[in-house]
Amino acid sequence: MLLIAGIIGVLAMFQPMIALGRGPLKIKTSAYELSFGLDRVHKLVDRKLPGFAEARIPADVLQTRDDIKLVAHASRAAAVAYVPAIIVLLLGAFAVWRKRTHLAVALTALPLALASIAAWFGVRYGVAYGRQEEPALARLHFELQWAAHVLLVVGVVVLISIAHETLQRRRDPRNRNDRHAG
Repeated sequence: MLLIAGIIGVLAMFQPMIALGRGPLKIKTSAYELSFGLDRVHKLVDRKLPGFAEARIPADVLQTRDDIKLVAHASRAAAVAYVPAIIVLLLGAFAVWRKRTHLAVALTALPLALASIAAWFGVRYGVAYGRQEEPALARLHFELQWAAHVLLVVGVVVLISIAHETLQRRRDPRNRNDRHAG
């Protein structure tokens, strides 16, 4: 299960994480794009409009472009939220290679699961906090996309995997004999 959770988490880093905008101007960006590839975001926001079109665009739309640019720059470290999923992927690959999830792997995955869940809370409530503190963000419409919610899913699946491994170890008679042998 660790391998599956890790794969889903890593793939989610490249899928839309957040949609933001106002009115007709909306953009969906992934954590990868926010952290490493702002080219698409900047091309959409910084696109030079013809003079006759720019003169007819309402001031609030132009302000929205500036607000999106602010959010894009503030979200440069969005991919850091997916680092626990990357490490879970590596732990899952190790467990598959060894054909067993060792207790040490499961215990190593525990803080990663908690970090992934904390990242989801950070993204979810960080947006709400930002809206309250920054007037520019209050003007924008934020919508978390499925890739943001995958952070929570990865954390929960890892916790289930750890619980499964712990219960399996308790039921395995070989582990009981090892515990009492020395």
